[in-house]
Amino acid sequence: MASSVRNASVDRDSRSFHDLPSGGMDLSPWRQFTTAVRLFYRNYFRTRGRATRAEFWWLVLFQALVAGAWTLAGRLLSIGGPHFVTNDTPELLTQTMMFVGMFPFAWQLVNLIPSITLLARRFHDTDSSAVLLFTLIIPIAGLVIVLIYALTASNPRGVRYDPPGATAARPPA
Repeated sequence: MASSVRNASVDRDSRSFHDLPSGGMDLSPWRQFTTAVRLFYRNYFRTRGRATRAEFWWLVLFQALVAGAWTLAGRLLSIGGPHFVTNDTPELLTQTMMFVGMFPFAWQLVNLIPSITLLARRFHDTDSSAVLLFTLIIPIAGLVIVLIYALTASNPRGVRYDPPGATAARPPA
């Protein structure tokens, strides 16, 4: 009971998985997932600091689940095919289908900036500059480069990207 209270208070004050005891790996998978999502939105505009592999990949899973759920909802609403919406279709159903169709675009737009800042922090965790994000301009090679960095293990030298004073507050690994 005391350890769960301790973990909850650490979660509230943390800005990264690195701030959690043992890098957050002592948490249950569900707790890692929810902590990663919470940190993603808490660090919306924050490029300083680092993001672990777990933090990054839990977010990839979260975004894939949301995109899959909305795709499934769109498919279920349009089961009748392209001619499903006719003049006889109730207005509420038509508006619902429009909302479901527009949500994925809005979702991507809202998550664009925090996804970029998460990638920047992930690069910092591998002791690389966030300038490497510009490799995404290169059509296929850029995605491969980003994927390699996303899969790379944390580098202890990445601590240089942490905000001043953050290192002293960290528990020993």
